[in-house]
Amino acid sequence: MPSAVILLAGGNGNRMGHCVEDKILLKLNNKTVLEYSLDTFIHSQTVEQYIIVYKDENQLLDIKRALKINHPNLEKFTFTPGGKERQNSVYNGLSVINEQIQHVFIHDCARPLIDVEQLKLLQQSMVDHNAATLAHKVTDTIKQIAERPPLKNNAFALKDLQRDLLWAIETPQIFNKKTILSGYDYVNKNNSIITDDTSAVSAIGEEIFIIENKKPNPKITYPQDLDLIKFLNV
Repeated sequence: MPSAVILLAGGNGNRMGHCVEDKILLKLNNKTVLEYSLDTFIHSQTVEQYIIVYKDENQLLDIKRALKINHPNLEKFTFTPGGKERQNSVYNGLSVINEQIQHVFIHDCARPLIDVEQLKLLQQSMVDHNAATLAHKVTDTIKQIAERPPLKNNAFALKDLQRDLLWAIETPQIFNKKTILSGYDYVNKNNSIITDDTSAVSAIGEEIFIIENKKPNPKITYPQDLDLIKFLNV
């Protein structure tokens, strides 16, 4: 089952403020955040095509410069520019997948702590499913704000959500290539806004196989997340 991986490295990182210039190229123990995800996929031997989606030409040069230290053969990687939003970047990645590929991993490189076992479980799920994701059960009590302006003093009308039905979705996610392409064609045709790729295939009625992840898989979003990543990576 030949597979590809789309590694999303082109996010704006606005919520990081001015903490780091580019969180994807930040070095942790002498290796960039991008390389943690890339190396895990390489070591897993689960994919035949590596697609790196970059932000702009300046970042592309920085990525290639960083990769050449440990990955001098850059010809084995496919580089493609990102788009305005995450979903545009994913679609750009999908557009350069080799014809023989049957399954596609999609991963946010801002989650550097993935491991080989998780990737193999995801790939194995493709025997019986067309879409799968890592996720973890929600343990907090989650409230939904009512769709109306807030009351005075920052008070809101809150709606209870059933916690045992809630999952926090992670990446990597994996899809049958035809399924994810159909999902994104539908999303683009209907001008839908999505923030993860399972939403694209859910929109065409596809069920998502959930693999519960009991290992930490945090995403670098805010400056304080770096401390957690560094602690877990020791």
